Amino acid sequence: MGEGEARVCGMPSIDAIAEEYVARAAALDPFMATCAGIGGHADELPDLSVDGFAERAGLDRSTLAALDAAEAPALREQIAQAAMRERLALAVERYDAGDTTSELNVAASWVQDVRELFDLMPTDGEEAVANIARRMAAVPDAYRQFSATLLDAARKGRPPARLQVEEVAKQCAAWAEPGNPFYSGLAERLTGVPDSLRGELEAAAREATAATAGLGAFLSRKLLPLARDQDACGPEIYARASRYFLGAAVDLAEAYAWSWEEIPRLRAEQAQVSNLIRPGATREEAVAVLPDPHRQRTPGHGHPAQPGHRNLENGRAHQYRRRLPAPRPGRHPDPGNPRTRPGMNKTDMTRPRRGPGGCCTRLPTFTA
Repeated sequence: MGEGEARVCGMPSIDAIAEEYVARAAALDPFMATCAGIGGHADELPDLSVDGFAERAGLDRSTLAALDAAEAPALREQIAQAAMRERLALAVERYDAGDTTSELNVAASWVQDVRELFDLMPTDGEEAVANIARRMAAVPDAYRQFSATLLDAARKGRPPARLQVEEVAKQCAAWAEPGNPFYSGLAERLTGVPDSLRGELEAAAREATAATAGLGAFLSRKLLPLARDQDACGPEIYARASRYFLGAAVDLAEAYAWSWEEIPRLRAEQAQVSNLIRPGATREEAVAVLPDPHRQRTPGHGHPAQPGHRNLENGRAHQYRRRLPAPRPGRHPDPGNPRTRPGMNKTDMTRPRRGPGGCCTRLPTFTA
């Protein structure tokens, strides 16, 4: 049956199913829409309530059913059908297992995604400023919804790791730091803001800052007592996360053993480089000799770059379209650091990992 004949019979093509999915997924997940460059949702945030997660999973299920019923006579269509099936089926599997609604970590959870969106938004012009103000005003609802979702998951037996809760609470405190809050700083740096929007923008920034501080307090006071002591998630959750990140199933035990074996090699390389910087220097001594890398903040760490800094945005947008992880240089495994422990992928974590195209999710720790 050809594509034209399939349409005569009322059967949608694989392309049509994919186009409809992208449009509906963008409406349900404005984070993905912004990352993918899809317009129409620039002033929105996702519904992070339990119902919101369920609605996105429902779209994945209905699209899977449509793919199963569709004909794919051409090789190109067969490849697209298989790729969508793999991503969507795994997304549904992770949702059903409770992975997505319980996900909290320092690199790639909804706490960071909400904050990170403002690094990706245009800043020039009245429309851009209005979108930023409206999206800032939506932060309190988004964080309230996510707090309730995390609490529900924890009470149902899927608590986050204690270490991750503590560290994310510190992130929230840093973004809401008195005298140096992220959202108010962003509002102040925007230029050419009309008087009609200035008050709305500043009020939204204050509300977003208060919501961020409130989320940190919630994590410390309500979620932390329910957190699990071990940072490790166990082989089942890790296996799903690995498949989601890689798009393939690998021998996890072998990969995990290899990552630990890499540590001595990396430490030896660090010692060699340190000796080149200053003969006989330890790693810490060599670092002290180098210029302080924290004097100039980068997007995602403190305030974003000044408006007009487009290289990061363009690079990320290209990355999203290609669905490929962008390596973050200079990050080596260190078993004493919760952010670089083997089993946590340290590629760039800015990715549309919520839908079937998202293959760059942060890998949780496999074992204790």
